[in-house]
Amino acid sequence: MLAVLFFGLCTLHVRADHGFPASTTNLQFTIKTNFYLLSGNSLAALRPQLLRLGPWTPEGRKVDAYTSWKMNWGHGYGGTTNGYFIVAPSVVLDLNFTFPRWIAPTNTSAADFAEWRRYMGALMTHELGHVAIATRHAEQLLKLLGTNFVFHSGRELRQYVESQGQRCINETRLENLKYDRQTEHGTTQGARLR
Repeated sequence: MLAVLFFGLCTLHVRADHGFPASTTNLQFTIKTNFYLLSGNSLAALRPQLLRLGPWTPEGRKVDAYTSWKMNWGHGYGGTTNGYFIVAPSVVLDLNFTFPRWIAPTNTSAADFAEWRRYMGALMTHELGHVAIATRHAEQLLKLLGTNFVFHSGRELRQYVESQGQRCINETRLENLKYDRQTEHGTTQGARLR
């Protein structure tokens, strides 16, 4: 997986002994939640609205909820007579949730209300699975960028950082697609109204 380092154009990396304290890594999150509103006093009234108002995935599938993510990274660099090294790598994971929202009228049956709560819990569980995947890959990227490699040039350092970041994005995307296939977009986790 990500533990294997990509060397590409970087022909040789050696451990740096630059005498500086180990850099701290930094993973930050920005989180935004969007809701689309549903109305009605029964689950039967909600089902067609979920189909009509729910978000689309980038693959063109209509779903009840969706979590999009974007990963950005940054770093400083230092130099010695031996070359360049990464200082203070950081990753920002932007998460954007879209969920249905239903404010149940007072005449909603207890059974329908209980089913809605169960469904929303399962939907949240599924979406948090996507967050766990993205977070794990962001942490791995920080680990890779925090290694003490010496690069022969600033260009080589930037190419390494960019290649690791892009690889992390690609692996995150593939693992999220696999997760959706395995869970049938949350269906096997109970994320469907009964």
